Amino acid sequence: MEIVPPTPRVHASFLAAWDEFDAEDGQGADWTAAFGHERAQVADAEGFAAMCARRGGEVDSPPPGFVPVATLWAVEGDEWLGRVSIRHRLNDALRREGGHLGYAVRPSARRRGIATTLMQAGLDELAGIGVAQALVTCDAGNGPSARIIEAAGGVLESPPDHKRRYLVPTA
Repeated sequence: MEIVPPTPRVHASFLAAWDEFDAEDGQGADWTAAFGHERAQVADAEGFAAMCARRGGEVDSPPPGFVPVATLWAVEGDEWLGRVSIRHRLNDALRREGGHLGYAVRPSARRRGIATTLMQAGLDELAGIGVAQALVTCDAGNGPSARIIEAAGGVLESPPDHKRRYLVPTA
């Protein structure tokens, strides 16, 4: 498995993962980090390559109103396994919900340690830009994600309501 910037080589697998997320909860674009793109926009190779380039350029040139964010994908050959979105700084909305890191693993690839690897990749990037503690959130009922965050050293910041908020050391 490799952790790489968005790459057009996984196009077919990315679309298959989108289908898996849609079948699970209808949130394919969100879980794959195709934010702002409709399925039809990334269905062909040219549209997908454009989305990859956009995702890869959001550290230096975030869209208006957004913070700098790096997106990394877990891939195995031509198979898209998951992603981590690494927000280099927080705004008020991300302080409330979202935090520094967001990750997702396609349903068919879960329980293989991919989320743990993505979490560590995100923490490493944040450490590299001087963020000592990452805010990471998950839904209150998401036990698997809470376990991953806690295994990375996450300390629950406050009693959970609808979200669990953790502070996680990056180094």
